[in-house]
Amino acid sequence: LWKYCPSENNPADLISRGTSVTKLKDSRLWWEGPPSLLNPESCEKTSDEYTQHPDALEERSLFSGISSISDDQYEYVIDPSRFQTFSKLARVTAWCLRFAKNCRHPSNQRQEELTIEELNKAELYWMKTVQNETFRDEKSLLMKGKLSENSRLIHLTPFIDEFGVMRVGGRFTAIKFAVSTQTSCYSAKQTQHHGLDHS
Repeated sequence: LWKYCPSENNPADLISRGTSVTKLKDSRLWWEGPPSLLNPESCEKTSDEYTQHPDALEERSLFSGISSISDDQYEYVIDPSRFQTFSKLARVTAWCLRFAKNCRHPSNQRQEELTIEELNKAELYWMKTVQNETFRDEKSLLMKGKLSENSRLIHLTPFIDEFGVMRVGGRFTAIKFAVSTQTSCYSAKQTQHHGLDHS
């Protein structure tokens, strides 16, 4: 029977909640781990209790690595300007995500080549990252169903898909294409991602 550590004592959640690199550098939790490593009594909940804990009911995205520093500036865990093509950026991101997963599950580590699913997740990570920066306010309102009629995106009839990515709606939804083939409603012109070759 394992013991449960709450989210505020879990260093992995620092990344999943989008903690900036600057804060990670000075985080004692990040470098030393949860208090339970030094004081076992600090985490007393069992696996049975965990299933009823609010944190167990919260779905967390693996792709929320972007962190807000100010209203118009963001800090990336991976610097996209170091890559000439988006495909290379996606592959490095996929390896980083796998490394993080292997660290969380050392008994079930994967060492083989990247899978299509892992590459897709890495691409989704950057789609959401760019959207969260470029369309932060619009996306936040859209998720609440309150997108303003004066929004610059309203004519595209945007919607949020099951992965949290903002997509183009309207007449495109009537076409029997998979949602992944529809135009993704995001712009990278204000980000470093814009300079990448998507070939």
